[in-house]
Amino acid sequence: MNITIKGKVPPKAIIGVVILVIALALFLLKEPEKDDLIEISESDSIIDEKLEEGDLETTPVIQETIVVELAGEVNNPSVYILTKGSRVYEAIELAGGLTEEADTRNTNLAAILQDEMKIYIPSKEEVKAMEEQSGTKAGSDYIGGNTTANSSNQNKNSKVNLNTANSIQLQQLRGVGPSTAEKIIEYRNKHGRFNKIEDIMNVSGIGEKTFENLKNFITVE
Repeated sequence: MNITIKGKVPPKAIIGVVILVIALALFLLKEPEKDDLIEISESDSIIDEKLEEGDLETTPVIQETIVVELAGEVNNPSVYILTKGSRVYEAIELAGGLTEEADTRNTNLAAILQDEMKIYIPSKEEVKAMEEQSGTKAGSDYIGGNTTANSSNQNKNSKVNLNTANSIQLQQLRGVGPSTAEKIIEYRNKHGRFNKIEDIMNVSGIGEKTFENLKNFITVE
C-alpha cells in the first residue's frame, strides 16, 4: 500500500529536522565510551597504590663523623670514629667501658666531643696523687690535647695550659675554684681550643681584673 503526501514540506520543518540531527550527532561524539572510563579509573588506582607503597625515591641522609682517641683506664684504648655531636660517655662505651681502676670524678661524661680530641681517663691512684700534691701542676689531661703525667718535681712556677689542663690543674691558679675551672673546661669542650690567653675572658665569670691576675701563669701553647 503506497501513501502519497500531497503538497510541499514547509521549509521550517526541514530546518528543524536538520538541527535535530546535528544536535544528536554532537551528543554522541561527546559521550565517552564505558571502556575508556574503566581504563582511566584503573590507571588512577595504580598511581595511588604506588604512592602508598612509598615507591618515590628519597635522598639519603649523610651523617658527619669525628675521630677521637681514647686513652687511660678504658678497656680498649684506641682511635674511634663517632657521629658528630656524640658525647664522652658514648666514646667510652665504644671503647669497651671503664676499667675497675678508672676514676671519672673530674671527667665530664656529658661533654660533646670535638674532632681530633683525646680523652684520657685517669686511674684512682693518679687522682689521689694529684690531690695530695698541693701547689704542683701534677696530673693528666682528662679531655683534649696531649696527655702526660707530670713528675712531682715539676717547676711550681710553670704555666697552666688552658687547652690541656684538667680541673685540678686549673684550680692551682689564683682565683680559680672548682666552679670556674669547670666553666673553663666546658667552654673548651664547646668552642674548641683557646687561640690566645685573652680568650679566657670569654668564659663566664672571668673579666679583665681576673685576667690580669692570671695572664702571667697561663698559656695556650
